[in-house]
Amino acid sequence: MIRRVIFALALLSPFVLFSLAARTSFAQGRINHAITSENQSAPPNGRDFWFCIPQNYFRSGPNGDGSRYFLIYITSTRNTTAYVQVGTGPVMTRKVVANKTTVVKSTPTIPEFPTSTELGSSGVAETRSIHIWSNDADLSVYFLSRALHTSDGMYCIPTTGWGTEYVVASYNGYPVNSAIGDLPSEFCVVANQDNTYVTITPTYDIRGTGPTNIAIHPKGQPFSQLLNKGECVQYQTTTEVVDGTDLTGTFVSATKPVGVIGASVCPNIPVGDPACDHILDMLPPIRTWAKNYFTAPFQGRKYGGDLFLVVGTKAGQEIRRNGSVAASLGQPYDFAFIPDITTPSYWTSDTTFMLVQYQQSKTHSDPTTAKTSNLGDPAMVVVNPAEQFGKKIVFQIPDSIILSGQSNFSNVLNILVPISHENTTLIDGRPLNNPGPGLTIGGKILTLAIPQKQVIPGTGWEVVYISTISTSNAGEGTHVLTSDTTIGLYIYGETDYDSYAWAGALGIRSPTTKDTLPPIAIPDGRCFCSTVKLYDNRPIDTKLSSMGYDSVLNMTFYPDTSFVYGGGADSSYYEICVIDSSKPAYI
Repeated sequence: MIRRVIFALALLSPFVLFSLAARTSFAQGRINHAITSENQSAPPNGRDFWFCIPQNYFRSGPNGDGSRYFLIYITSTRNTTAYVQVGTGPVMTRKVVANKTTVVKSTPTIPEFPTSTELGSSGVAETRSIHIWSNDADLSVYFLSRALHTSDGMYCIPTTGWGTEYVVASYNGYPVNSAIGDLPSEFCVVANQDNTYVTITPTYDIRGTGPTNIAIHPKGQPFSQLLNKGECVQYQTTTEVVDGTDLTGTFVSATKPVGVIGASVCPNIPVGDPACDHILDMLPPIRTWAKNYFTAPFQGRKYGGDLFLVVGTKAGQEIRRNGSVAASLGQPYDFAFIPDITTPSYWTSDTTFMLVQYQQSKTHSDPTTAKTSNLGDPAMVVVNPAEQFGKKIVFQIPDSIILSGQSNFSNVLNILVPISHENTTLIDGRPLNNPGPGLTIGGKILTLAIPQKQVIPGTGWEVVYISTISTSNAGEGTHVLTSDTTIGLYIYGETDYDSYAWAGALGIRSPTTKDTLPPIAIPDGRCFCSTVKLYDNRPIDTKLSSMGYDSVLNMTFYPDTSFVYGGGADSSYYEICVIDSSKPAYI
């Protein structure tokens, strides 16, 4: 686990008192037979974010590029300033009011950053990253890529949650079709440090900048890519006339932590269904995978159920669902798709794995001729493992934009909670088990979906659905889910032939780590100035990932200028000084 550590230093004039206390990491939360976890996971928010925009479906004509909307949602539990830089463009400053959503937009009427930030090449490193940061508060960041009938979004993982090993989750590209066009499977890698060498072993042929049916990186053959700070690279499958062009299972390793986004331009889920939709999600590194997951169905659908992807870590691994074997995997990092799951589920294995849930195409398994019975269309969400659950989740419902000929999203929350803690779990201060006739959040009324609750078999857990199925786009904005125990959440929205899905939070720690020791902090200085040296280089230590202060009065703070956030350093330092020694000071 790479840790974010904040040190507190108090200085009182005229005498100086050094009081250094490290915020320690927590030991792995044990999931016992009753499936309960009382340990609070490390905070999933952060102060530094980098990501890039995978290619969405491009339509020519009146519903073409003008219908593309890229929306970044930023919130914090404290008043702060967020800084946003797109590529090498100017740094934008945005005020963030505590528990209120700040939106940065790229739309035809509000072009705060160019739509050309979206990646369109394959195998070319480009400086098109989006960098978001705060100097004094943790942020929660989400991203929505929206076009007519092809939208999806993602929870953005802070750099403290990055890693050096990933397995790609994507889905089949659409086979070449003169009416539909070129819709490949894809993924992106983004770096925040110079001289980051990335090695990739693809599960399907990867195209280059030339003919789309020519592979520059053949299936199964590792290749390397150099990325510098702020660079992104997108990889797409070659075009084929058959299905099966999927980059799922591609192994990515890097010499320094990177961010990875799995996507597909506009897949049919399952293959062969006539309704496609864009999918994307920021992927967790292997070090954050765990052994226990809870899931609940996407609501609002009458047919078909949901598709799940499991990715293992060892040869011969079995993944169980509600006690029965759901998948038997072959080699390390092998994967399997499990279709048409219609009930709440408990997924487990004897070692760590990744779980991804997909909404299937609107028309999948619809027996009616008109095929108008289902909301939604393909979307994907990485499922947060139970070991990474927390007691407080700050989440966002997108305030999206109605596109021509399309109604807005009906939003749904899937809340995963122990049955015995339902009455102590609150959403915006209102109890889940007594929300009244309607739950007012975001200035609008939400109603509990039917069914309101479902038990997850054999676990002592349940899923509580809060929905705006009857009130389109209600409840948008920032919300807070709290409990006296650890809980899970994911959010999604549906409209005609369109949907999005994202996690309430994704854990950033390594659940299997044995490192429970705080970093060492050694102050060195006299009177009103000090250099605080930091070390996390013992045999089981997992290195320093970020540093910062929560509040300051009458003091300066100068961190090590060579320190790279998310990089994982053995040691570092910061310098602090009292500004006016005749007055109280603290940091």
